Amino acid sequence: VKIGTDIVARLQRQASLQIRKRETGEDQVELLPLQAGRGFDRLPRPHAGDLFFDIEGDPLYPDGLEYLFGLWGFQEEQPTLKMLWGHDHAQERQMFETLMDLFANHLRQNPEAYIYHYNHYEPTALKRLASRYGSREAILDDLLRRQKFVDLYKVVREGILVSEPSYSLKHLERFFSGTRTGDVTTASQSI
Repeated sequence: VKIGTDIVARLQRQASLQIRKRETGEDQVELLPLQAGRGFDRLPRPHAGDLFFDIEGDPLYPDGLEYLFGLWGFQEEQPTLKMLWGHDHAQERQMFETLMDLFANHLRQNPEAYIYHYNHYEPTALKRLASRYGSREAILDDLLRRQKFVDLYKVVREGILVSEPSYSLKHLERFFSGTRTGDVTTASQSI
């Protein structure tokens, strides 16, 4: 397998940031040059109606279970967190349908808004749920065609280098909110 010189240079730079952190104990971050269609250039114009979306799932539940949908945004200029819970497949279907209807209504009222998520799990899980339940496929298809989901993992991965071994949110939190100290420090603990 042949690796391009730009990838090798990026990996070397990443390694040097990790070594510097190991030596100094200080977190290191470096902005990458802006490229068309990559990194921070992927971000649409901010809108007051933008939503931030996360899913927690249990892969060990029979046939898997998406048990929590978290949605954060502003409502009447106030930050609002909405959580939808499902403890079995019947509740999972109901919360999926509620979420998709909420997305459709919200984006009808805020056509310039986007739905932000971190990595591919959220859209992949929504596709799986639409297929499993044969429900809300047209709404999901519309959101996907209009590219209303924005993957912040791609933005971060293509936009910065960090002194961490991973670009997971658990590793990147230290750059914007300090070290995690609550009872739940990993996705598996949330189950």
